[in-house]
Amino acid sequence: MHKTKSLQLLAIAASLQAATATATDSSKKCRALVLSGGGTNGAWEAGIVWGLTHYGNAEDYTWDMHTGISAGSINTIGLVGWEPEQTVEAAEYLSNMWASVDNDDVYKVWVGSGESGFVRSCLTHISCVDTSPALEWLTGKLDDFTGVKRRFSVSAGDVSTGEFVTFDQTNTAFEDLP
Repeated sequence: MHKTKSLQLLAIAASLQAATATATDSSKKCRALVLSGGGTNGAWEAGIVWGLTHYGNAEDYTWDMHTGISAGSINTIGLVGWEPEQTVEAAEYLSNMWASVDNDDVYKVWVGSGESGFVRSCLTHISCVDTSPALEWLTGKLDDFTGVKRRFSVSAGDVSTGEFVTFDQTNTAFEDLP
Protein backbone atom coordinates (compact mmCIF):
# COMPACT_ATOMS: atom_id res chain seq x y z
CA MET A 1 0.00 0.00 0.00
CA HIS A 2 1.26 3.47 -0.82
CA LYS A 3 2.88 5.12 2.25
CA THR A 4 0.71 8.28 2.00
CA LYS A 5 -2.48 6.19 1.87
CA SER A 6 -1.25 4.20 4.90
CA LEU A 7 -0.65 7.42 6.82
CA GLN A 8 -4.13 8.67 5.90
CA LEU A 9 -5.73 5.44 7.10
CA LEU A 10 -3.72 5.60 10.33
CA ALA A 11 -4.87 9.21 10.86
CA ILE A 12 -8.49 8.22 10.29
CA ALA A 13 -8.26 5.29 12.71
CA ALA A 14 -6.57 7.38 15.41
CA SER A 15 -9.09 10.17 15.03
CA LEU A 16 -12.13 7.93 15.14
CA GLN A 17 -10.71 6.17 18.19
CA ALA A 18 -10.23 9.53 19.91
CA ALA A 19 -13.73 10.64 18.97
CA THR A 20 -15.46 7.49 20.20
CA ALA A 21 -13.38 7.21 23.37
CA THR A 22 -14.55 10.63 24.54
CA ALA A 23 -18.27 10.11 23.85
CA THR A 24 -19.42 8.87 27.26
CA ASP A 25 -23.17 9.48 26.92
CA SER A 26 -24.45 6.60 24.78
CA SER A 27 -27.56 8.59 23.81
CA LYS A 28 -25.47 11.35 22.24
CA LYS A 29 -24.05 10.88 18.77
CA CYS A 30 -20.43 11.83 18.27
CA ARG A 31 -19.89 13.07 14.74
CA ALA A 32 -16.46 13.27 13.19
CA LEU A 33 -15.33 14.93 9.97
CA VAL A 34 -12.31 13.22 8.42
CA LEU A 35 -10.45 15.21 5.75
CA SER A 36 -7.71 13.90 3.48
CA GLY A 37 -4.71 15.63 2.02
CA GLY A 38 -3.60 16.45 -1.46
CA GLY A 39 -2.91 20.10 -2.22
CA THR A 40 -5.94 21.54 -3.98
CA ASN A 41 -8.16 18.84 -2.47
CA GLY A 42 -8.45 21.27 0.45
CA ALA A 43 -10.49 23.66 -1.68
CA TRP A 44 -12.59 20.78 -3.00
CA GLU A 45 -13.27 19.57 0.56
CA ALA A 46 -14.30 23.10 1.58
CA GLY A 47 -16.80 23.08 -1.28
CA ILE A 48 -18.23 19.75 -0.15
CA VAL A 49 -18.60 21.02 3.44
CA TRP A 50 -20.28 24.16 2.12
CA GLY A 51 -22.68 22.11 -0.01
CA LEU A 52 -23.58 19.72 2.80
CA THR A 53 -24.34 22.53 5.23
CA HIS A 54 -26.23 24.70 2.74
CA TYR A 55 -28.20 22.08 0.78
CA GLY A 56 -28.63 19.50 3.53
CA ASN A 57 -29.91 19.79 7.08
CA ALA A 58 -27.15 21.79 8.80
CA GLU A 59 -27.93 20.07 12.12
CA ASP A 60 -26.74 16.80 10.59
CA TYR A 61 -23.29 18.34 10.20
CA THR A 62 -22.58 19.62 13.69
CA TRP A 63 -19.32 17.69 13.87
CA ASP A 64 -17.84 17.23 17.34
CA MET A 65 -14.46 16.09 16.08
CA HIS A 66 -12.36 17.20 13.10
CA THR A 67 -9.33 15.46 11.75
CA GLY A 68 -7.14 15.92 8.73
CA ILE A 69 -3.81 15.39 7.14
CA SER A 70 -1.99 17.79 4.79
CA ALA A 71 -4.64 19.99 3.14
CA GLY A 72 -7.18 18.35 5.46
CA SER A 73 -5.17 19.73 8.39
CA ILE A 74 -5.52 23.23 6.97
CA ASN A 75 -9.28 22.73 6.74
CA THR A 76 -9.35 21.38 10.27
CA ILE A 77 -7.62 24.53 11.53
CA GLY A 78 -10.20 26.59 9.62
CA LEU A 79 -13.08 24.76 11.31
CA VAL A 80 -12.08 24.19 14.95
CA GLY A 81 -12.44 27.86 15.90
CA TRP A 82 -16.22 27.60 15.43
CA GLU A 83 -18.78 26.12 17.84
CA PRO A 84 -20.37 22.90 16.48
CA GLU A 85 -23.70 24.73 16.08
CA GLN A 86 -21.99 27.28 13.81
CA THR A 87 -21.35 24.77 11.03
CA VAL A 88 -22.90 26.94 8.30
CA GLU A 89 -20.76 29.93 9.29
CA ALA A 90 -17.70 27.68 9.53
CA ALA A 91 -18.36 26.28 6.04
CA GLU A 92 -18.69 29.79 4.64
CA TYR A 93 -15.44 30.84 6.34
CA LEU A 94 -13.63 27.81 4.94
CA SER A 95 -14.96 28.40 1.44
CA ASN A 96 -13.95 32.07 1.53
CA MET A 97 -10.54 31.14 2.92
CA TRP A 98 -9.78 28.95 -0.10
CA ALA A 99 -11.34 31.39 -2.57
CA SER A 100 -9.03 34.15 -1.38
CA VAL A 101 -5.72 32.27 -1.09
CA ASP A 102 -3.08 32.82 -3.77
CA ASN A 103 0.11 30.89 -4.57
CA ASP A 104 2.12 33.79 -3.14
CA ASP A 105 0.36 33.19 0.19
CA VAL A 106 1.71 29.64 0.30
CA TYR A 107 5.18 29.54 -1.25
CA LYS A 108 7.87 31.53 -3.02
CA VAL A 109 11.07 30.78 -4.89
CA TRP A 110 14.12 30.73 -2.64
CA VAL A 111 15.94 34.07 -2.64
CA GLY A 112 18.72 34.08 -5.20
CA SER A 113 17.41 31.01 -7.03
CA GLY A 114 15.47 32.69 -9.82
CA GLU A 115 13.31 30.60 -12.09
CA SER A 116 16.32 28.93 -13.68
CA GLY A 117 17.55 27.87 -10.23
CA PHE A 118 14.51 25.79 -9.29
CA VAL A 119 16.28 22.44 -9.75
CA ARG A 120 19.29 23.78 -7.84
CA SER A 121 16.94 24.83 -5.02
CA CYS A 122 15.57 21.31 -4.82
CA LEU A 123 19.09 20.02 -4.30
CA THR A 124 20.41 22.69 -1.94
CA HIS A 125 17.44 23.57 0.31
CA ILE A 126 15.14 21.61 2.61
CA SER A 127 12.45 21.90 -0.07
CA CYS A 128 12.22 23.08 -3.66
CA VAL A 129 10.37 26.24 -2.63
CA ASP A 130 10.28 28.45 0.46
CA THR A 131 7.05 27.68 2.32
CA SER A 132 7.46 30.35 5.01
CA PRO A 133 4.55 32.35 3.49
CA ALA A 134 2.26 29.39 4.30
CA LEU A 135 3.16 29.63 7.98
CA GLU A 136 2.42 33.36 7.95
CA TRP A 137 -0.89 32.75 6.14
CA LEU A 138 -1.99 30.02 8.56
CA THR A 139 -0.99 32.15 11.56
CA GLY A 140 -3.11 34.97 10.14
CA LYS A 141 -6.08 32.60 9.87
CA LEU A 142 -5.87 31.98 13.62
CA ASP A 143 -6.31 35.72 14.26
CA ASP A 144 -9.96 35.19 13.25
CA PHE A 145 -10.57 32.94 16.30
CA THR A 146 -10.32 33.08 20.08
CA GLY A 147 -9.52 29.41 20.62
CA VAL A 148 -10.43 25.83 19.84
CA LYS A 149 -14.17 25.14 20.01
CA ARG A 150 -14.18 21.50 18.85
CA ARG A 151 -11.93 18.51 19.33
CA PHE A 152 -9.41 17.97 16.58
CA SER A 153 -6.58 15.73 15.50
CA VAL A 154 -4.16 16.57 12.73
CA SER A 155 -1.19 14.51 11.67
CA ALA A 156 2.08 14.88 9.85
CA GLY A 157 5.26 13.00 9.12
CA ASP A 158 8.29 14.30 11.03
CA VAL A 159 10.78 15.37 8.35
CA SER A 160 13.76 14.54 10.57
CA THR A 161 12.71 11.08 11.75
CA GLY A 162 9.98 9.92 9.36
CA GLU A 163 7.78 9.22 12.40
CA PHE A 164 4.03 9.81 12.25
CA VAL A 165 3.08 12.63 14.67
CA THR A 166 -0.43 13.52 15.84
CA PHE A 167 -1.41 16.91 17.21
CA ASP A 168 -4.67 17.51 19.08
CA GLN A 169 -6.27 19.83 21.62
CA THR A 170 -4.54 17.95 24.48
CA ASN A 171 -0.95 18.34 23.26
CA THR A 172 -0.98 21.45 21.04
CA ALA A 173 -1.60 25.03 22.09
CA PHE A 174 -4.00 27.00 19.91
CA GLU A 175 -1.30 29.44 18.80
CA ASP A 176 0.94 26.52 17.73
CA LEU A 177 -1.58 25.04 15.29
CA PRO A 178 0.10 26.50 12.18
